[in-house]
Amino acid sequence: MAALDPYNGILGKRLAAHLLRRATFTSARTDIDSFALKTGVQAVDDLLTPQALTVSEPIDWITGQEFPNCGTMPPSCPPVTGQSSWVQRREYIKGWWLHNALNDLSLGHKMQFFLHTCFTNHADFGPPEFFWDYIALLRFYALGNYKVFSNKMCLDNLMMRYLNNDDNKFNNPNENFARELLELFTIGKGPQIGPEDYTTFQEL
Repeated sequence: MAALDPYNGILGKRLAAHLLRRATFTSARTDIDSFALKTGVQAVDDLLTPQALTVSEPIDWITGQEFPNCGTMPPSCPPVTGQSSWVQRREYIKGWWLHNALNDLSLGHKMQFFLHTCFTNHADFGPPEFFWDYIALLRFYALGNYKVFSNKMCLDNLMMRYLNNDDNKFNNPNENFARELLELFTIGKGPQIGPEDYTTFQEL
């Protein structure tokens, strides 16, 4: 198919703008001008090169220190108690992620968002540290192996709470996470061949 033939020429502004809109959350005029001078191969190579974060960790507005590690190991953050404090620190993390996404001229943050849509989660189902770990997992595997990422997500604290895996009992397992892992996150239901009857997955 002609549409799948490699594009060997210089991108130009129109194609550069289209590529950046699809691959990133930012497309400033200077970025478009820069990518317009690249070939398709050069542009993709640049997009697949991870960029350093503009802000390494969220900043706690109360202490002015980085959160969650406060710039030290082991962490020396003040203890977080109460749901209101949890909400505040979740907002730090969201703002930190959005700031970096809007300054990332690689495919990294778009892929993180894509992985989040595949392994949907919710920040409110655990303390802010759980949310931070979930975001960090998305970032680490954004340009990595999906199979390995799937296995690691099975150990994520926020995911376990969100899909009720913390309700498992020895003689009364909660199957919600296992069902979502198979039905939505990995193999999928497959084509429907009858009412509640699919070729690769059935809800019985």
